[in-house]
Amino acid sequence: MTMQQSAQIDLNYIPSGYILTNKDREIILVNDYFADLFGTPSAYLIHRSMFDFFTPASKILCDSYVFPLLYHHSSHEEIRLTFINSAGERIPVIANANLHSDLDECISWSFFNASQRDKLFQELVESRRLLEQQSIKLKQLATTDSLTGLPNRTLLTSRLKQKMVQALQEQQTFALAFLDLDNFKQINDEFGHHIGDKVLGFIAGRILHSVNDMGLVSRFGGDEFVFILDGDKDSITKTLTNLLSHIVQPMTIGAIQLHISGSIGVSYYPQGLNSEHLEPDQLIRQSDQAMYGAKLKGRNALNEFNIYEESQEIKRNQLHDDILTAADHHQFELYYQPKVNMRTHEILGVEALIRWNHPEKGLIMPNDFLPFISNHPLEIHIGQWVIETAIKQMSHWIDQDHPIGISVNIAGYHLQSSGFMDNLLETFRRYPNVPYNLLELEILETSAIDDLHQVDSILSECKMIGVKISLDDFGTGYSSLSHLKKLTVDTLKIDQTFVRNMLEDENDLAILTGVIGFANAFKRNVIAEGVETRAHMENLIELGCDWGQGYFIARPMPAKKLQEWMTQWRLNPILSAVTH
Repeated sequence: MTMQQSAQIDLNYIPSGYILTNKDREIILVNDYFADLFGTPSAYLIHRSMFDFFTPASKILCDSYVFPLLYHHSSHEEIRLTFINSAGERIPVIANANLHSDLDECISWSFFNASQRDKLFQELVESRRLLEQQSIKLKQLATTDSLTGLPNRTLLTSRLKQKMVQALQEQQTFALAFLDLDNFKQINDEFGHHIGDKVLGFIAGRILHSVNDMGLVSRFGGDEFVFILDGDKDSITKTLTNLLSHIVQPMTIGAIQLHISGSIGVSYYPQGLNSEHLEPDQLIRQSDQAMYGAKLKGRNALNEFNIYEESQEIKRNQLHDDILTAADHHQFELYYQPKVNMRTHEILGVEALIRWNHPEKGLIMPNDFLPFISNHPLEIHIGQWVIETAIKQMSHWIDQDHPIGISVNIAGYHLQSSGFMDNLLETFRRYPNVPYNLLELEILETSAIDDLHQVDSILSECKMIGVKISLDDFGTGYSSLSHLKKLTVDTLKIDQTFVRNMLEDENDLAILTGVIGFANAFKRNVIAEGVETRAHMENLIELGCDWGQGYFIARPMPAKKLQEWMTQWRLNPILSAVTH
């Protein structure tokens, strides 16, 4: 069942006529009660103007009085209107209207037969109760991790902010612990994400058992857990040490016995005179930094953040120097992961993904070095290298008569840097055979975008010259709908976590269905990441998402291997998907 069908069923339980209209006053959603009131099937009403069924006097009333009030107050009740049903009968109704400015100025209308109002009053109370329950459920989904059932990053950040204020007022110390599983990626790579997800579920249970009632435990993302702990320093240290000993206990999943460990960083609050100026994200970064210190100790360790200790900062600076050296010695390389139309098998383009060919450590994946240059000038330096390398590669392919579009990931910090647009135009000028529309910029939704207005201004300039824009990992951010409404984007990329679990997790399937519906409603393209099996591909096509990328289609590959893959894909798409 799709999210839209689920919403339709919920609306059909409301004992009143209900329609949702877009800003052009076209009906885009209707329940059975309204259809029965009008005397015609629901399908006949969709995409019709609501004023096709109302008297001229009612239309004048709406235009001159109701709509101006809605745009000023957002809602209006007790509107007396008259519409004409399919039999030509005039039916007086009482309408309530609500403007949804966050949904592109859609208006929801509920209608009651004026002659039956008293009878429907109690039913109206019940319908409002049902709607409130549905609203509470949606809020729970927005603040809960679907895999573990724990609070997610959004709720953790909100509670942490409250906790910091309370700690200052009451002069009580608390701890913020940051747990990262050691070498968790190896489990995903060797056994698959379905086993990795079960491991995360086990770990969540062990954390809850160890922490007990000492505080709030959240899944922060991926294999990271962050928790707020009350108590004195000794009891917190003892709890976290016991947690590490519980994590390393072997776990059995099916016929597989697994061993894993974790590294924990912990910071305490308040921190003296500067406590009032410390923000929640800074406290999280302290714990995160302390966690990396635990990994440097050899993993499976606990490390406390020390505000006077700068060893971690020194190591970070050393990594920055190594990255600069790597750039100067051409150690970076772009790999390319194809994006295809899963229904027609058309190759849509490729996504560029950076790799570091380290002379001593071998191939280093982006997650192992890019996070360390976040919001640092190096992020701009590397980002510009990626853009120039991608455009240069497109120029080479065009010379070989193989025009292939490339999408590149762009950080919010880089996008908002001074000179971004000038540098982009200058790069295109150096490769005049590359059309602007072959380049696509992917903006990570959860990236730190501080000023949506400024970002949209830059993206609009990119759009004016033909560069395409996509919103990456859509659905994971704090305000997906806000980003979708305010940012000028062509394509939404559904985060792979929803796709990966869609076959087993009803919540992920519902979110996935909703995102596809939103994309269609807002006339955006939509592409799914993390297509790892044939079942993923077939279900996505059935849900209305034809575009996809993932390991079932192709793994990221060097440019020199892409042409061979494209030839095999065109000859036999499914066989090529299975063998790559």
